[in-house]
Amino acid sequence: WSPDGSHLFCQLPSSISVLSVEKGVVISTLAEAAANTEDEDTINSFTLSSSSNSLVSHHKSGLFKLWSWDTQKLEKLWKSIHKGPVPQIALSFNDKVMASGGSDSSVRLWDLEHNACTHNLKGPQGVVSVLKFHPDPEKDLVFAAGDDTKIYGWDVTTGNATVTLSGHFSRVTAISFHDDGEHAVSSGRDKVLILWNISKGTSLRTLPVYEAVEGVFIIPTDAACKKLKKFDRNSIFAAAAGEKGVVKVYEMNTGREVYAQKDSLVQAAQEDGGLSVTHLIFNKDLNSFAVVSADHNIIIHSLNDFSCKKQFVGYTDEILDIVHVGEHGNHIAVASNSCDVKLYDLSTMSCQLLKGHTDLVLALAVSAGNRNLMVSSAKDNSVRVWLMCPETYRMKCVASAVRHTASVGSVALAPAGAGFFVSVSQDQCLKLWNLPEKLEFQ
Repeated sequence: WSPDGSHLFCQLPSSISVLSVEKGVVISTLAEAAANTEDEDTINSFTLSSSSNSLVSHHKSGLFKLWSWDTQKLEKLWKSIHKGPVPQIALSFNDKVMASGGSDSSVRLWDLEHNACTHNLKGPQGVVSVLKFHPDPEKDLVFAAGDDTKIYGWDVTTGNATVTLSGHFSRVTAISFHDDGEHAVSSGRDKVLILWNISKGTSLRTLPVYEAVEGVFIIPTDAACKKLKKFDRNSIFAAAAGEKGVVKVYEMNTGREVYAQKDSLVQAAQEDGGLSVTHLIFNKDLNSFAVVSADHNIIIHSLNDFSCKKQFVGYTDEILDIVHVGEHGNHIAVASNSCDVKLYDLSTMSCQLLKGHTDLVLALAVSAGNRNLMVSSAKDNSVRVWLMCPETYRMKCVASAVRHTASVGSVALAPAGAGFFVSVSQDQCLKLWNLPEKLEFQ
């Protein structure tokens, strides 16, 4: 996410797409031309500069590539020296130093001006899963964690190890630093959040959250958030999300959950330890955070009231059914290999996820008599009735029913008017449903 919040950067196998948040379209792609797919230089990881339009990526060829993303120009390339892939890259806040975390149990520091490796930092074992510079330039620290579940900190100038944070018992997934420069919060697959005092190298609180957490960020003390107005200014709030698909806010000093997101648009993981949320990114300029889901959706929420501001669908998979919705036919509803119905605005291709079904949606139907009304059926044996608000074009479920005993494979609305609809199922039954004469969007 660019510092000003105007662009999102999405990694594809051999390219990086630059997405305009305002327009909802890919405005450019960073990639080198290849004669065929076998010659494509697959991307392992990338990171974005916080102070310029630079981006660094690492590739299957073992090369680092420095891009100017606004002009799509490749500025530099050099060998990584790492043995194997580099899953983590980070840039210092003045863009003079780059850190790379490899799968070879090493973290390397690079002088970007001369493309020279200045330090080979030892400590983490296995694949580096987290790599981040401390936001305070005066501290001049970089932190990393590997398969040994410890978080290591080094002095960037000397390369000396300064701190080791031990407390996690499974893969560390994220670390976030507090405004005071002294505290940090880390998350892990061991279903805990840990509050650290960095200077002392000690854990102040280990908070069990009962789900594998994939992302965490500390809410800045000056951030606008209606949910946190009643609390002390010395409180440390951390927002986290994981396999349950819900963003929750915790007060780390007391270990209390102070807020849980309602009506999350992300499907929970189907099994324990599965993926639901893959990234949780905060943008201070917009006072917003982005939730990236395992099914390739990006949902942007306002931190102030947790309302949904934008939804981007990166991948629709196999399309099972599609219908025109709205009085002017300016929207399409799509049923794909998902529990959610995707509602697209044809003018901007912005997308709204319609949640309600608990298994794959199989069929959609709209009547010419009322194009704001839609019926859906799914593998969860249910049918749902959806209504679109003609002013805002938002759609919501106004009725649902489970009367079939097997998957409902098809639905149809009465062509002359939306007074009834029919559904057919694998239970070998056809059912006729009456609709109220007047349905209202509330």
